[in-house]
Amino acid sequence: MDKQVIAEEVNWLDLPFHLMSLILLKLVYIKDYIHFGAVCQSWYSIYKQNLDDYILHLPRQLPILLVTTEPLPEFHEYHHWQTHNFFDLSENRVCEFPLPVPHYTYYYSFYSSQGWLIYDDCSEVSLFNPFLSDDNVITLPALEDESDLDEIVGMKKAVLSASPALNPNNYILMAACSRRWVAAFYKPGNRGWTPLLNRQGVSVDLEDVIYDGKQYFYAMDREGSIWACDLSSSCPNVSKVASCIYNNVVDDCLGEFEFGMKYLVESSGELLVILRNGNRDDPACYTLNFKVFKLDQNTMKWNETKSLCGRSLFVGSNTSMSVLASDFPICKPNCIYFTDRGFERMEFYSEFYSEEAPHDMGVYNLEDGTIEPYYPMESIKYKHTTPMWVEPTLSK
Repeated sequence: MDKQVIAEEVNWLDLPFHLMSLILLKLVYIKDYIHFGAVCQSWYSIYKQNLDDYILHLPRQLPILLVTTEPLPEFHEYHHWQTHNFFDLSENRVCEFPLPVPHYTYYYSFYSSQGWLIYDDCSEVSLFNPFLSDDNVITLPALEDESDLDEIVGMKKAVLSASPALNPNNYILMAACSRRWVAAFYKPGNRGWTPLLNRQGVSVDLEDVIYDGKQYFYAMDREGSIWACDLSSSCPNVSKVASCIYNNVVDDCLGEFEFGMKYLVESSGELLVILRNGNRDDPACYTLNFKVFKLDQNTMKWNETKSLCGRSLFVGSNTSMSVLASDFPICKPNCIYFTDRGFERMEFYSEFYSEEAPHDMGVYNLEDGTIEPYYPMESIKYKHTTPMWVEPTLSK
């Protein structure tokens, strides 16, 4: 009884400042940190004073799913903004928080990285942060070849080195391109984009680009070769670090993946290539399975793995990412959370396409090969925009 009385008399507000700061810095999930700061004025003061240190040591966050159940109106403007909601995987619920987002059906490219949506309408490239109310739109120069303005340079994937909200003058946006350019990058203050690689060095298009969070961008071409790009100096350094995955892997079943989607992921310091295979017997080519290969840093050879070392992967139109499943109890370890390939699937299977068909989404278990839903897919059809993973971010 005495212990119960003592416990009831403890006032958390009376805890020493340094102890509260230690507790605060142990919080892994951004929304828990925000909830801490919203308790009272004194806790908000602790929140503000520890914000820089918290951001510096912040682990990769569990992404949320940007979804809409609102179909695009039959008659609409070209640059139509559509209301979206968030699906919070950690709470298994849709957060009814209306958010106007450009309808990415009508943009040449639409991706997400570092909590920002990246879209290209051929006249300009824009960044939009759905988590910020101020300074949440950044307009960049068009992705174009100034030596030939009639040549359209398409964006196939894009990745940010850092959030512009935290580093407004010190971030790099790298894009995998189509047509004449293979890749290009933009730095704040530059007049335009700087081409990277060329058709003489890389004969096929890039499939994915990522940033390792330290120094290097990594790019993967259609054949599975990996290129490392150091853009930290005024003279970019590009080198090939791994050859075509099909040259290193002996697998009778690998051929079926050759024309599927490929993703490049950095996971616990390892480079992984994820091959996504569609069901060839299904006219709509829904995802059938995945294979994951890890790059041996000593032999620079690819080896198939069935273990993600307790981590979960998130792939789609977002920057491919890895999170530690134990940081987020709802997250399933050794699984791949995937979203629809959107127009890439519709382009090849348009004759079978139906506006009422559900999107191709699910959780693939790498160990037993099963696929389970994580979202009620029947609620979002093709007439709705493709769901997209977005990583939550903080601003100072």
